[in-house]
Amino acid sequence: MSDAGFPFYANEFTAELLTQLIAQRYPGSVVDSFTVVEGLQYGDGNASTAGRCVFEVRYAPGSASELPSRIAIKIARVGASPDHYVLYRNELQFYERLRSSLTIETPQFYGSHLDEQTGTFALVMDDLQLRGVQFMNNQVLHTPDHVRLVLDVLATLHAKYWQSPALTGDLAWVHPHISGPLHEVFADRNRVPALIAAVISQRHFKQEMLQRMGVTPDDLYAQTMRAQQHQATLPQTLLHGDSHVGNTYRVERDGKLAGGLIDWQLIARGHYMHDVGYYIQTALCVGDRRKHERELIQHYLERLRQAGVTSPPDFNSAWLEYRRTCPWNIYVGWLAVDVANYGWEICELAHLRVMTAYEDLESAKAMVVLN
Repeated sequence: MSDAGFPFYANEFTAELLTQLIAQRYPGSVVDSFTVVEGLQYGDGNASTAGRCVFEVRYAPGSASELPSRIAIKIARVGASPDHYVLYRNELQFYERLRSSLTIETPQFYGSHLDEQTGTFALVMDDLQLRGVQFMNNQVLHTPDHVRLVLDVLATLHAKYWQSPALTGDLAWVHPHISGPLHEVFADRNRVPALIAAVISQRHFKQEMLQRMGVTPDDLYAQTMRAQQHQATLPQTLLHGDSHVGNTYRVERDGKLAGGLIDWQLIARGHYMHDVGYYIQTALCVGDRRKHERELIQHYLERLRQAGVTSPPDFNSAWLEYRRTCPWNIYVGWLAVDVANYGWEICELAHLRVMTAYEDLESAKAMVVLN
């Protein structure tokens, strides 16, 4: 057992503990035995901020019939950091309070654990690999057709909660980008901005890419805050919040290829283009983004209309807000990320894509009227 009192490695789990996790949602269900299929840890290039354990599970008679034969458990040591606790609590609330009401492609939920005292976290889901899922990253070729699959998922999610009274009612626990615990994590200079400064100081490629662009971290911080304050005055919806290509997948669903979303730590209420811009700018290589981003935004807007948004934004206003997503995509999206999360190639390529988009789209000029 790990020092924190909760397993961090696959071989530390027991049938009793797996039963405790699952029985929260499925009382009376018992894990009789299990086999370790896989164990991935942060820092090995295959896991981002959390680890992942996969188990083949055998249940005792009388257990819930809908429980899967293979489960995946996302695990992390939240530690003493209140920032990490906020993010994982946010994700657990998504699965515990919202997941069952959504029809979009995203993992099923079977149990959880979050302990602020020991600083430990676990999220029990189905193992998507059993369904032949292809997890995405920026080293996988994405055609415009592939990108449309995920844009369709985002449009379905956004349309369901577009300007919905539920955002300030039943979903009031989902905080906006401009206030609340999530905002404080990213806006307080002593929290994520301090982390970003530390990461930049340790990685020369980040320093020189910023120098080449002619911007400073402070510039990007200010632009991010201004853009979020402005976009909070525009139509609001429920956001995935962290929709870079590495948090997406492709899978066959109902006989057709579909896009899916994972990792809901940054779920928020806010402006739709936060999700759309981050996804497009990380999914496509530079040349394809330049060639196809306008048509992809038009596709998303049409999908919004088809999903029930009677007056979706016009293209020109959507394009302007798309340009304003770039500072966040760089500052929070990737300057905060160390190479240990995804490995050198994915990390450097992500920086290249979002920074080139910032320049191509003249994002700084789009901010001037917000000063």
